[in-house]
Amino acid sequence: GSYGTVHLLQVVDETTDENGRLCIGKRAWTAEDLKDMQPTLKEAKEREERCRSYWETELHCFQKLSGWFQKNSKQGIPQLRASLVDDENHEWMVFDLIKSDNQDEDGSTPARSLQEWMEMDRKDHQTDGNHHLFLLSQALNIQDPLSKQQEYIDEVLMDGEDDTAMLAATLDKVLEDLLQILVEVHANDIVHRDIKPANVLVSNGQLHLIDFGSAADLDTAGPLRKNIGLSERVAISPIYAAPEVFVDPSVKRSAVKFDCFSLALLYCQLLFQYLDERTDAGFHQQLKAANWNLNAWLATELAGKIRPAGIDSALLILSQRPGMWTLLQDMLKSDPWDRVDSKTALIRHRQIMQQSKA
Repeated sequence: GSYGTVHLLQVVDETTDENGRLCIGKRAWTAEDLKDMQPTLKEAKEREERCRSYWETELHCFQKLSGWFQKNSKQGIPQLRASLVDDENHEWMVFDLIKSDNQDEDGSTPARSLQEWMEMDRKDHQTDGNHHLFLLSQALNIQDPLSKQQEYIDEVLMDGEDDTAMLAATLDKVLEDLLQILVEVHANDIVHRDIKPANVLVSNGQLHLIDFGSAADLDTAGPLRKNIGLSERVAISPIYAAPEVFVDPSVKRSAVKFDCFSLALLYCQLLFQYLDERTDAGFHQQLKAANWNLNAWLATELAGKIRPAGIDSALLILSQRPGMWTLLQDMLKSDPWDRVDSKTALIRHRQIMQQSKA
């Protein structure tokens, strides 16, 4: 990981020496671990301090969130089971394993990330000609004839556009799941700040948000007041970061909207994944050059001599969802005060879905 190592662990009963359930363990790098990665001992010590800070931030956030998600029967983040110290004085966070749907004999295969599914889909699209989120749609159970998603697909099929309907249902599922998670996270005054495909796991037809090392707890006046994650040393992805980069805990209502910006970028990159076969960074830069104005960006794309591959299906999906384009624009407002929050975005998205079925 960015600040330490992630391990597959197995619980062992000390009285019987029998192996129990599988878990995921995370620990921060120490100066000893980093000595071969950093040029000097001083730099290794400085990085150790940063790694320790990220680890403490993630532990704090999961301690705050795990009970909330469990109490309210919510899903969408890993369940923290314990924080432990081993014989070598390493501190660990231990989580329930989020498993892959395709297991080996011992059931130890972790779930793939959204980033991995996107990479697999790129190869699949090039070789088999399926729509560019075909494998992801299968992982999200979009093709299951008994699932609610399949009932929805049956409702929205238009003129035999099976692939477009499947792609649309996949996009709907991604946005719905992640907005639901963010509503719960933001209700606890936590902003994730690193929403990206690599930090989203896909398991059992659901999305799960992981890696809260770059998060911040905006509840600086509550019982857990620790100014967690509020320093100016934070590791975030420049590809998905909101323009403000740092958050102001004195204005919680606007600070949590950082994640809405990142989620809108992620959604757009799924929707327009093959425009000019651009890299993620290139897409971010183009939107920035257009002052985060999706209308201006799209006008530039359509003005080219060659029509970008895949843009017709994207426009068809948007035409079937009046209001979606406006919602994305509101999530991408450069000023967080003007940007829509996760709860409002979720309500509007559900209204858009209802209208599209009417």
